[in-house]
Amino acid sequence: MSLYLYECLELLTPRTYDLNVFWKARMRCREDLNEQLADFRNKRSAGLGSIFGPADHLLEESKYNKAKELQIVEHLLVPCLESVSDDLKNATDQMLVTVSSLATILLKYYMVRSQQAQQLIDRCPLYVSKERPLRTKIFRGNKKQVFRDHHFNQHTYYSVTYCNHCGLIIWGIAPQGYQCARKDM
Repeated sequence: MSLYLYECLELLTPRTYDLNVFWKARMRCREDLNEQLADFRNKRSAGLGSIFGPADHLLEESKYNKAKELQIVEHLLVPCLESVSDDLKNATDQMLVTVSSLATILLKYYMVRSQQAQQLIDRCPLYVSKERPLRTKIFRGNKKQVFRDHHFNQHTYYSVTYCNHCGLIIWGIAPQGYQCARKDM
């Protein structure tokens, strides 16, 4: 069995359901990001920095000037959000996570306020907001549903949980789904 598969299986075992359930995933992600960052820095130091965005002197100026930083962020990230947020209903899981992350960063961290950015962000679900347009389309605003004498309530899952219908892991922005209120289910 490969090391990667072994790590994935170990992450899903019941004995890892404690506060540090994602420590291996975080370590793996940190290693991958450090490799990518080192590669990026090497290319940037070789003079290829303008391929990846603004010139070095503009980035240096933006460290101390919030308005210039916001201008660079809007110039680079808003077009990225526009390109990935076109068709959210048919988006893959990876694309939906990317769109949600990017929209959350633009709104909550960089506080982007341009009209174009706000229109794009309003179409996207956010990780730290309770009401978003996509969420209302999915959940229709009802916190409870009744189907064949079963009462379903909106539920947020805090640990790895598998769907009883399809068998896949339930994930997403809270609340992720509905759970039957009967105790025997």
